[in-house]
Amino acid sequence: MAILRTGAHPRLMLLLIPVTLAVAIAALGSAVGMPELPEPLAILDRRLPGIFRLHMLASALALILLPWIILLRSRPRIHRALGRLGAVLILIGATASLPAAIQSEAVPLARLGFLAQGLLCLALLAATIRAIRVGNTSLHARLMLQMSATIFGAVLLRVMLALATRAGLPFDAAYGAVAWLSWLLPFAIVSAWPRFRRSRRPSEGHTSTAGASAAPMATVTASCIGRATSLAQKRTPPERRGSSWVHTRRFIGLKHAFFQRCEGVRLP
Repeated sequence: MAILRTGAHPRLMLLLIPVTLAVAIAALGSAVGMPELPEPLAILDRRLPGIFRLHMLASALALILLPWIILLRSRPRIHRALGRLGAVLILIGATASLPAAIQSEAVPLARLGFLAQGLLCLALLAATIRAIRVGNTSLHARLMLQMSATIFGAVLLRVMLALATRAGLPFDAAYGAVAWLSWLLPFAIVSAWPRFRRSRRPSEGHTSTAGASAAPMATVTASCIGRATSLAQKRTPPERRGSSWVHTRRFIGLKHAFFQRCEGVRLP
């Protein structure tokens, strides 16, 4: 995939690693009880004993692994080993997120957003595994990026929620919107990027195409002029080639011979 071969993509991943790592470490700490869960999450933990903490633990470890799985594609053995471990963690985390979304204390719009995020992760995971099993590495890479962007919504959720709180927006309305936007935005950007790159290629290659077509045309013109000049010289008697009026006749003959000889010239 084109986006994976550019130098900007690894640099972007490296920039996102510290933020992702911070959120993942916080989730790991909450999963083991350090610090204690906020009250709404504590209620959810009591409703789903073990399941919610399993969701946080598996999802946090998957967040830590995902950037390295993508960055280490050039190391097949390491990539495959980390990929299999990441797939198991994503399967556990996304599956556990479904009952957590349903039983959550959040507003209905937010619960529906978390449920859709978990279902999309599972669908993308299944498609990613199927793509690599049939040998379609390009599709596998594209689906892997889409799944990573969807999971990255857990990081973006906290950033967007902090910004909404700082802006003084109503919490319930902001939380309901952020629960969707936090994963829909990165998923949409990653999905649309290859099409955006393809749409730019014709305009970028227009100049080079015009330049390439100008070279054969110049060759044809030079060939036609050369043939016409040779013909005009042959038609002029030797004793009259130095006089001025002969040059006028030669020009007229050159003009007619040019169009006649161009019919027989082929493009190189």
